[in-house]
Amino acid sequence: MPSPGVATIKAALVGTTFTVDQTIGDTTESLTCSFTEDAPVVNKLAAGIDSGWTSASPTTISTMAAAISTEFAYLGSAPGVVYLVAIGTAIDTETTAWAASWNAQVATHAYAPQKAAAMATYKAAVPAISAGMEALAEAAIDAFLADFGQEAG
Repeated sequence: MPSPGVATIKAALVGTTFTVDQTIGDTTESLTCSFTEDAPVVNKLAAGIDSGWTSASPTTISTMAAAISTEFAYLGSAPGVVYLVAIGTAIDTETTAWAASWNAQVATHAYAPQKAAAMATYKAAVPAISAGMEALAEAAIDAFLADFGQEAG
């Protein structure tokens, strides 16, 4: 299955919300934040997911970590890049397991990519968990899984 396109992926990322606590003196306030349509991280991440999408064959894995890394290459080795590339790594790990489970005799895959497994891979790949990046990772993985074709990729 080909990528649903940058616009569809971007639409799934826009509006992703997360909560952070802000403490000033003795007062802690919870703030709800979200990713907007014009946020560069949303546009570049959507482009990376689109270009790394798998669709060539039932045994072709995605190349999202590399594609996302390319999209954010202009940032060099900025600390935030590892969080974005980890999203691609999580998806690539799931499509690798999916492709490896292909049974040509019955033309089916024994494994379907899983959100929980992808999120576990994401969390293992980052140095710390931030509310914003975890929410964005979850939205990106959801966007991928929503349009992933089990038999075609």
